[in-house]
Amino acid sequence: MKTAIAILGCCCVALHAQSADVTQFRGEGHLGAYPETGLLKAWPENGPKRIWTVTGIGAGYSSVISVGDVLYVTGVDRNEDNRRIEKMTALDKKGERKWQTVYGDAWSGQYPNVRTTPTFRDGALYAISGAGEVVKIEAASGKILWKVGAKKTYSGENGNWGTAESPAVDDRAVYCTVGGDETAVVALSVKDGSLIWKSPSLNDPAAYVSPTLITHRGIRQLLCATSNFIFGVNPENGAIAWRVNIKEELDSGRHIRRWGIVANSLAYLDGKVLMSNGYNQGGLMLELDDKASSAKILWKNFDMASQHHGFVILDGKLYETTHHAPKFACIDLQTGKTLFNDQIAHLRQGQIITADGLLYIYDSTRGNVILAKPVPEKGFEEISRFKFTDGSGEHWCHPVIADKVLYIRRGDTLVAFDLKP
Repeated sequence: MKTAIAILGCCCVALHAQSADVTQFRGEGHLGAYPETGLLKAWPENGPKRIWTVTGIGAGYSSVISVGDVLYVTGVDRNEDNRRIEKMTALDKKGERKWQTVYGDAWSGQYPNVRTTPTFRDGALYAISGAGEVVKIEAASGKILWKVGAKKTYSGENGNWGTAESPAVDDRAVYCTVGGDETAVVALSVKDGSLIWKSPSLNDPAAYVSPTLITHRGIRQLLCATSNFIFGVNPENGAIAWRVNIKEELDSGRHIRRWGIVANSLAYLDGKVLMSNGYNQGGLMLELDDKASSAKILWKNFDMASQHHGFVILDGKLYETTHHAPKFACIDLQTGKTLFNDQIAHLRQGQIITADGLLYIYDSTRGNVILAKPVPEKGFEEISRFKFTDGSGEHWCHPVIADKVLYIRRGDTLVAFDLKP
């Protein structure tokens, strides 16, 4: 498919040496915090200057990543047999297509757009298709180096919305949450996709969470989630170091109707692990012991309830849109106390990221893009907003900021906005 371009003028493990690079979903540690500075402090009425618009990337809910002078993004299309397939596209920073590769089968159930954001490491891209295929692609050419049907091979079990995971990768392995009664997580060799280890099973379907690699007191660990558990895995051998049954811990007699939907990556902050779930489940903060072998609950907060839109942390405060009201919440991470939890005019739910001390909120209901100053006692003070009308379908993609450019994707369309003053 030809790419249509209209030029109209946008405490964690480092996976690439250049600080401006975005090599995985929501950046380093999956925290949605981008290390850009010197950005626009306010926008014109119609938003920042549009640099280019690209279509033809395929339908998706995934985000773009940025490595050097190249952008990579996944999408769903149909092949000559009208079967849904997933493809990856490489674009230069002018929006021109470098290559496009079909790498797997798409999720065929409800909301079939692609979920996986690619992960870059050592000249290669890794992704997990909606059908649970783990793939390695040469970044320079788009050539598929290997592919493993991990969900099928290891008897994986999904939730109701298929595989929605972006892989964690280190110099030895790519990690995939399989779920089911055979194993929870597998480690596949980056060289050829062969099995390095299978973790024990938790007899639980996979969630929709991208594993996060951390180093705690010098100990490497993989933070993972299945439908009812959050847990730490030793990346050397697959042993489960600790686990917490979040249904047991958060239900507490509240009889929540929709358990098993965990869709936000776990955040690691100086020995602590943070989780936030929608569907009225709430969130909690864990503290790991010095050996990362056990985790105790420091606090729970039922106002903290992001569905799949993420959360950001600034100055010891968590900011997010919440699912069950919906509202905007600010939580003090030291105490777990709610500082603000209320509706804000013209905002329901939205993906949230941060850069240069400000909040960027992409409203998932109306498509408004909001620039705001964080203010704990009232959520935020809005600075600017514009309405993003490009593309089609849900406004569910997490924005990305790289090289002073804001990238927003909706469906088959990716737009770059200039954030330079």
